[in-house]
Amino acid sequence: MRIYLVGPTGVGKTTVGRLLASRLGIPFLDADELVAARAGMSVRAIFTREGEAGFRRREKEAVALLTHLGKCVAALGGGAVLDAEVREWLVRTGRVVPLVADPALLVERLRACPRAGLPHPSEPGFVDRATEAFSRRMAAAAGLGPSLDVTSLSPEQAVDRLLDLLGMPPAVRAALRRPSAAGVPAAPPAPAMPPGPGEPPAPGTLAVPPASPWWLEVRAGGVTCLVRGHRGEVRAGTLELSCFQPPSALLVVSSPLPYCLYGRSLVERWRAGGLPAHVTLVPDGEGAKQARWLERLWRTWARLRVDREALVVAIGGGAVSDLAGFAAATYLRGIPWVVVPTTLLAQVDASLGGKVAIDLPQGKNLAGAFWQPRSIHVDVEVLASLPDAQVSSGMAEVVKYALLEGEDFLGLLEARVAALLNRDPGATGEVVRRCLSLKARLVEEDERERGPRQLLNLGHTVGHALEREAGWDHGRAVAVGLLAACRLAGAEELACRVRVLLEKLGLPVGIPPGLAGRVAGRMAWDKKARHGELRFVLPEAPGRVKWGVPVEPGRVREVLRSLEG
Repeated sequence: MRIYLVGPTGVGKTTVGRLLASRLGIPFLDADELVAARAGMSVRAIFTREGEAGFRRREKEAVALLTHLGKCVAALGGGAVLDAEVREWLVRTGRVVPLVADPALLVERLRACPRAGLPHPSEPGFVDRATEAFSRRMAAAAGLGPSLDVTSLSPEQAVDRLLDLLGMPPAVRAALRRPSAAGVPAAPPAPAMPPGPGEPPAPGTLAVPPASPWWLEVRAGGVTCLVRGHRGEVRAGTLELSCFQPPSALLVVSSPLPYCLYGRSLVERWRAGGLPAHVTLVPDGEGAKQARWLERLWRTWARLRVDREALVVAIGGGAVSDLAGFAAATYLRGIPWVVVPTTLLAQVDASLGGKVAIDLPQGKNLAGAFWQPRSIHVDVEVLASLPDAQVSSGMAEVVKYALLEGEDFLGLLEARVAALLNRDPGATGEVVRRCLSLKARLVEEDERERGPRQLLNLGHTVGHALEREAGWDHGRAVAVGLLAACRLAGAEELACRVRVLLEKLGLPVGIPPGLAGRVAGRMAWDKKARHGELRFVLPEAPGRVKWGVPVEPGRVREVLRSLEG
């Protein structure tokens, strides 16, 4: 279910792609929008500053990124298929549908709306040059898949024909979401409003610390975000407003890929509902958790004259929520924020608990605060668009929660590995809820991590050091950290069981040769150290885990060396 729409500029790939994605219930991605978001400037600005060669290089990088996504409909720029390697990528990784149209129609559309990289209407020989460019791009796309001539079709008719070309069975097509009468994708069902003071949580929500009230929504389908302000409430993920005084501004913090997949549509709906929304895009991954990006947010909000009635909205993975939450905690001594987590790692762990931070050269999360979000909005169907590697990485945190909760959860994971890796909504929803329920209980009991909340650091002492020394992502590093913790605890039988599970989930169970000493040295900067002494979270058995356990440095190096190779 990865569908690429290709064809010349002006043929309607974006319009048709959005409608097709809405009918199929999967996200839509415009490659040109992703290029611009990653570059931090418009496509026209890229052409002006870097020329066509610079744009094509950035475009190819964006295409390489989207070919690793899960379910999605992607519209590619008209010239992308001129690259033979790009054509090979598309055919190998998805279904390609070239959209074609009468070149004369495309020329007239270009005359009405000039595009960077194509002849300008004011240039001599515009019609001939534009016709040649369109014909060349349609020829390059020919043969990549069954083409569709959209010259005389409306967008809705084009989508119906596309479904025919894609071979959708009638029973499947009958169950697809239909567009509204106005031709706009129907809004997803609105979530239940958060409980008021003293009210019990709504079904599907979890109880959270009363001292810092926040609301957690876990659902499957329809990426939504209900914004809760100081003096009222706004249904901002849908087109409904039910608030007499919304936030003064929505300060959206996201990274390019989740913004293009999900954030843009939310922002459009908020703006259509009369809410001023300002967007700041930061790098994907740990690159966002730097002091310079924190300062960028502060300066941007100061320039906008943000007040304390504004609301920060973090849309993305754990790094985005860490940065956005820390900026919210520190700007004007604290403004409210909400989270829309779009990765498995963020959904099961990073979004909940109020621990917000940035990294320093010496270690991860060394500068931070506790600042609870007002609400958290988890949609497990978002995970369908994730690359396989990201799903596998997020599973490391799931294994951590299973070790903390006990035999029942660990056995569930072992039995449902295939369903979880395939992003089955039922299996994934159950796992996400169990992880969040356990974390919510620990946070409610120990919000500031002085006691049992330290259990959540299982696998992280070694894991954080590995991230810094080996350059691994968080999940892969934590996976090895979990195995190391089992061995440090002397739980060899459990270590063998965890190793098998990690391997089935596609996670590493060892480290490169010669890395043990560097990882051990890096752990000296771990924030859990006390008086220069490392403290570990050690599992003796599923559901029986101790925190704050001192371990001799020699023993740590011995275990790390046993994992080399």
